Amino acid sequence: MALLAISTTVGAYAYAENYPDHPIKLLVGFSAGSGNDTAGRIVGEILTEQLGQPAVVENKTGANGSLAVQTVAKAKPDGYTLLVSNTSSITVNPLINKDIAYDPERDLEPITTLLGYPLVLTINATAEKTKNVRTVKDLVELAKSQKEPLTYGSAGIGNLFHIAGALFVKEAGIEATHIPYRGGTPMRVALLSGEIDFAFNTLDTVPLVKDGRVRALAVTEHERWRDLPDVPTMDEVGLPSIYISPWFGVFAPKGTPPDVLSKLNDALSGLSTNVELRKKLEAIGRVEINGPKAFAEKIKKETAINKEIIAREGIAAR
Repeated sequence: MALLAISTTVGAYAYAENYPDHPIKLLVGFSAGSGNDTAGRIVGEILTEQLGQPAVVENKTGANGSLAVQTVAKAKPDGYTLLVSNTSSITVNPLINKDIAYDPERDLEPITTLLGYPLVLTINATAEKTKNVRTVKDLVELAKSQKEPLTYGSAGIGNLFHIAGALFVKEAGIEATHIPYRGGTPMRVALLSGEIDFAFNTLDTVPLVKDGRVRALAVTEHERWRDLPDVPTMDEVGLPSIYISPWFGVFAPKGTPPDVLSKLNDALSGLSTNVELRKKLEAIGRVEINGPKAFAEKIKKETAINKEIIAREGIAAR
């Protein structure tokens, strides 16, 4: 038995020492052009740079990111199939869908968070119905004046956009119909076309705000966002209970060798000092690189908070 243990340990060290010796696949559960996709491609760049092997993104969309998570959860735990995912897929999906085929704590190894960011409450600035909406108060008054409920979009049922929208509807005392889409990009297209009246968005929407096609009404953190200095927080507009601060992070399948996880974490920490890639990350959020332990604790805490919100709001998968 002792010889077997020594042999196994030596084998693991040798594996980690040679890792990686072929390309790494990065699964992303949302469409190309989404914030999650952008984060995934930045991860691919830093891993390729730091580890000397290509790290290539594969978009596996559907079920609010769950299909990508399920694929990684079932993958061989060898460090060659990784997940770049978000708050919704990890801390929300398992709470609202009883048929979901993964348990984050059981099936995944958290490696590091990448960034955090606020959501932005947005409306179409040129659509006939919403063009005169300039504040949250205006939006609430518009909703209350309509014979038919306004519509709001999300990147999928149970996505944080959905949770934020449901919270807003309740806290503002209005009626609105939820319209889910297959990711943030098609949701933004729907907002721009006037198919929906409002939506909570990621910071990908900032360029649309700058060019006047979308109007930002509030952000969901306690401080104003650096790129939207004139946009108030939910606290400032009298809705402090709407506090949502999502994240993107990197995971491996459960059982991935510790030395491989350590090598991946060390490589990803390079995002803290790589000026070019850090700038790309900062375009979509606030850079937050930490270790597996802190990330695991964050997931546990936020899952408990989201569980309470989901129960209170009656959010469930259809």
